[in-house]
Amino acid sequence: MLNNGINNLWSTPLYKTTIDQELCDKVLSVLMQIDTTDYANGKLSLLTIDDPAIKEFKKEVTKIFSYYFNEVLGMDLKNYRATYKAWAITARSPSIYSMPSHNHASSPFVSVFYLFAQDTDLGGELVINDPRANANRGYMIDFQKPFAPIKFKPTSGDVVVFPGYAYHSINPFLSDLRVAVPVDLFLDVLDDDDG
Repeated sequence: MLNNGINNLWSTPLYKTTIDQELCDKVLSVLMQIDTTDYANGKLSLLTIDDPAIKEFKKEVTKIFSYYFNEVLGMDLKNYRATYKAWAITARSPSIYSMPSHNHASSPFVSVFYLFAQDTDLGGELVINDPRANANRGYMIDFQKPFAPIKFKPTSGDVVVFPGYAYHSINPFLSDLRVAVPVDLFLDVLDDDDG
């Protein structure tokens, strides 16, 4: 629908929040004790690990996505069958880590939970791009600001939620240790069996 006056259309809702450092430490402790190779790039979901800290973390994931749905989208996540896939990205010194631009096309919504990100990290910003391909085409340089990528330098406990269609990358960085847990949200309609 088009209303009289200014219509802000085609927004890309990004939500930034934090989780408790104690929960970060608990989950980090679990991840440091297991081989996360099987959980890399979403092969298996970290949220299936039978551990009290992971169960608490999954509740926090659900709470954050529920808030995003309610406040940002005006919808109730409980009206859908929600499943999550989570994996760990661990960067350790002395390597330089980065991630090229990509999206999560199969997942409608994604999040990144930064369990450990040092203030002294050099680089490593999460860069989220305007998903409207070529929207800035033809504009003078004076009008480019609305199309500029969002650059976010995370710290421990930070969480970012955004639509899976938004292309994003990680700038190259060097740190002793950074641990992030991306979580993809998958949705399906409820049926009678979900009662």
